[in-house]
Amino acid sequence: NLRYLTPPFTLIVSLISIAGSIFNSILIIPFFIYLGFIFIASMLLGRGLEKLIIPSVLLTMQMSWAFGFLTSPKSITK
Repeated sequence: NLRYLTPPFTLIVSLISIAGSIFNSILIIPFFIYLGFIFIASMLLGRGLEKLIIPSVLLTMQMSWAFGFLTSPKSITK
């Protein structure tokens, strides 16, 4: 399913965006768009003080899953 590739794609694009912003500051825009989506999702999901914590939880969860997906060894099934 293609939806499983969304976090790894987001991680790669975010890293390229951050690295590219060293040379051209406009390249940071995709990363800030992603952060905006994270913030909007936390405002819709959270209540009260949860709205302050949820962005870091969502960001950590998605980036950790993506990093694990990209770095895990490929298993060979028989």
